[in-house]
Amino acid sequence: MSRPTIERAPMLDGRTLLRQVSIYGVFTIVRRGLNVAFTPIYTHYMSPGDYGILEILNLGAWFASIIGMCKIDAAFYRYYVAEKTNEGRGRVLGASLLVTFGLSTIIVAAGIGSLPWLARSASGNTPIPPLDFYLIAAATWLDLATMVPLAYCRVTDRVWFVGVTSVTQALVSCGLSLFGLIGLGYGYRALLIGQLGGSLAAMIACAWALRRATIRWSLAPAGVLLRYGLPMVPGAFFMYVIGSADRFSLARYASFGDVGVYAVAAKFALGVNLIVMGPFTEMWSANQYRLHASGDVPLYQRTAVLYLATLFLFTLGVAYFAYDFVLFAFGPAYHAAVRLVPLLVLGVGVWGLVPTLDLGSLVVPGKTWIRSAATGAAAAVNVTINLLLVPRIGATGAAIANVAGFVFLGLVTGVLSYPLVTMRPPLRRILLMTAIFVAAIFVAFADGSLSYPWYLAARVAAFCVVAMMLYELAWRFHPEGAEEAEEAQVRAGETSVAWRTVR
Repeated sequence: MSRPTIERAPMLDGRTLLRQVSIYGVFTIVRRGLNVAFTPIYTHYMSPGDYGILEILNLGAWFASIIGMCKIDAAFYRYYVAEKTNEGRGRVLGASLLVTFGLSTIIVAAGIGSLPWLARSASGNTPIPPLDFYLIAAATWLDLATMVPLAYCRVTDRVWFVGVTSVTQALVSCGLSLFGLIGLGYGYRALLIGQLGGSLAAMIACAWALRRATIRWSLAPAGVLLRYGLPMVPGAFFMYVIGSADRFSLARYASFGDVGVYAVAAKFALGVNLIVMGPFTEMWSANQYRLHASGDVPLYQRTAVLYLATLFLFTLGVAYFAYDFVLFAFGPAYHAAVRLVPLLVLGVGVWGLVPTLDLGSLVVPGKTWIRSAATGAAAAVNVTINLLLVPRIGATGAAIANVAGFVFLGLVTGVLSYPLVTMRPPLRRILLMTAIFVAAIFVAFADGSLSYPWYLAARVAAFCVVAMMLYELAWRFHPEGAEEAEEAQVRAGETSVAWRTVR
């Protein structure tokens, strides 16, 4: 009988991190692109009322996912990397799977009973067939069941597998949705069946990925995992509030037309999240623990600084040049979105600071509550400003509330988490880069005082100047101790080669 493979996380270097970010980026864009590409077809066969039912069901599923996962995936990263033996890693993996399956089953089963009440209260007692709730509940349970296996694949550097699985899920989901919608005439239910099929395909792939993993089915580490993850659950709920309070406020105090224009502007902020923040977070969620465990401060600092420079420059480009896209590609009714895009992408840019500041809350024992405290404070600020400004200035007030919430999220995270560890990005450099980015955003608001040619020239010039400044601050940044760390890595590699040769 062959011995099980010892699943150690491979050594990290800058090339590995860049490769992972690139792969995650490509697969994320493809996956999200598939969903966007088929939207016009869906709208041809579905009424707005059908979309309303889907929105209610998916909103409930999102909430069930927040509660059902209990941040066990984050706890898995933390303790799987910390374990030094194959046996210990097997226990962490087994306990994570057992806890996730148990909790997700309980939460989803309870959700089936509560979602009909939510649907009636949100849709004026419009009946939704029970079968729809069973379909979305089953898809949600399968999605939750894949969280730990995918986390295992990320932490063991199976980046291609994670990407292929996500794209396969999207392809199966879209294919079944189109077949059910067009070929069978199932209406909006075809999309629910498609979601279920895609989730089932991802679950089968994850089961295949675990076939040779060392798994020790023990609940012994469950208490440690839950103590780490549960304090972060309120934080996930507060992010849910931050992501939906602006829409609810506009619907309540303005009009659905304002919600539509705001949603168009928010698509550009979503693009920043999709192309830059999403791939980085996929890579960073596992590797920041590994960098901390290895004590590689120079690589940690260099990665954080380069990520922020990329995020700020890309975000600034979206803030500047979304103006032209909206002006020439959308109808006049949506031109008001150009005033909202800079504010909304500014909020996303500030939000992007958080992953570089919160390592202390993740690795210092008993400090995961910081995430919930920071997001709770940000949600309170967001909701308060929405209530104060939306009735007076409409969508602009909602965008300001969005920015204020993310600013507060970054501030509280930085104050509470940043000082807890010595492995952290250079604060002065990060603050200078952020100040340059925020100041440059305001060039986007000069459209009212400049003619179009001069406004375009001002944006291009400002973008080039900021790019050069970020290049000096980030791409030419050399952390202290970087050369010594690289020499040590080379020596370690030479020793490893020599040892293999002797053996």
